[in-house]
Amino acid sequence: MPLSKDEVRHVAMLARLGIAPGDEAYYAEQLSGILEHIDRLQQLDTEDIPPTAQVVEVASRLREDEPRPSLT
Repeated sequence: MPLSKDEVRHVAMLARLGIAPGDEAYYAEQLSGILEHIDRLQQLDTEDIPPTAQVVEVASRLREDEPRPSLT
Protein backbone atom coordinates (compact mmCIF):
# COMPACT_ATOMS: atom_id res chain seq x y z
CA MET A 1 0.00 0.00 0.00
CA PRO A 2 2.41 2.72 -1.18
CA LEU A 3 1.55 6.26 -0.16
CA SER A 4 1.73 9.17 -2.56
CA LYS A 5 3.62 12.37 -1.86
CA ASP A 6 0.26 14.15 -1.56
CA GLU A 7 -0.82 11.73 1.18
CA VAL A 8 2.48 12.26 3.01
CA ARG A 9 2.00 16.03 2.83
CA HIS A 10 -1.57 15.63 4.12
CA VAL A 11 -0.50 13.44 7.07
CA ALA A 12 2.31 15.88 7.87
CA MET A 13 -0.15 18.78 7.80
CA LEU A 14 -2.56 16.95 10.13
CA ALA A 15 0.30 16.18 12.53
CA ARG A 16 1.60 19.74 12.15
CA LEU A 17 4.98 18.47 10.98
CA GLY A 18 7.21 20.32 8.60
CA ILE A 19 8.63 18.12 5.85
CA ALA A 20 11.11 19.38 3.30
CA PRO A 21 9.89 18.86 -0.28
CA GLY A 22 12.82 16.54 -1.03
CA ASP A 23 12.02 14.28 1.93
CA GLU A 24 8.49 13.33 0.85
CA ALA A 25 9.60 10.19 -1.00
CA TYR A 26 11.60 9.02 2.03
CA TYR A 27 8.63 9.47 4.38
CA ALA A 28 6.27 7.86 1.88
CA GLU A 29 8.45 4.74 1.90
CA GLN A 30 8.72 4.73 5.71
CA LEU A 31 4.99 5.23 6.30
CA SER A 32 4.11 2.62 3.67
CA GLY A 33 6.28 0.08 5.50
CA ILE A 34 4.56 0.86 8.79
CA LEU A 35 1.10 0.52 7.24
CA GLU A 36 2.05 -2.80 5.62
CA HIS A 37 3.20 -4.11 8.99
CA ILE A 38 -0.10 -3.02 10.57
CA ASP A 39 -1.98 -4.84 7.79
CA ARG A 40 -0.05 -8.03 8.59
CA LEU A 41 -0.86 -7.67 12.29
CA GLN A 42 -4.56 -7.22 11.51
CA GLN A 43 -4.56 -10.54 9.65
CA LEU A 44 -3.58 -12.47 12.79
CA ASP A 45 -6.27 -14.70 14.27
CA THR A 46 -6.64 -13.55 17.88
CA GLU A 47 -10.07 -15.08 18.47
CA ASP A 48 -8.84 -17.56 21.10
CA ILE A 49 -6.51 -15.12 22.87
CA PRO A 50 -8.04 -13.46 25.95
CA PRO A 51 -7.70 -9.68 26.15
CA THR A 52 -5.19 -8.42 28.67
CA ALA A 53 -4.68 -5.07 30.31
CA GLN A 54 -1.04 -5.78 31.16
CA VAL A 55 1.34 -8.14 29.44
CA VAL A 56 3.44 -8.60 32.58
CA GLU A 57 2.16 -8.80 36.11
CA VAL A 58 2.15 -5.42 37.82
CA ALA A 59 2.54 -5.35 41.58
CA SER A 60 1.32 -2.37 43.54
CA ARG A 61 4.10 -0.67 45.45
CA LEU A 62 1.63 1.25 47.59
CA ARG A 63 0.83 0.25 51.14
CA GLU A 64 -2.64 -0.80 52.23
CA ASP A 65 -4.84 2.12 53.23
CA GLU A 66 -5.31 1.90 57.00
CA PRO A 67 -7.44 4.48 58.83
CA ARG A 68 -5.62 6.41 61.56
CA PRO A 69 -6.54 9.33 63.77
CA SER A 70 -6.29 12.64 61.97
CA LEU A 71 -4.49 15.77 63.15
CA THR A 72 -7.67 17.77 63.62
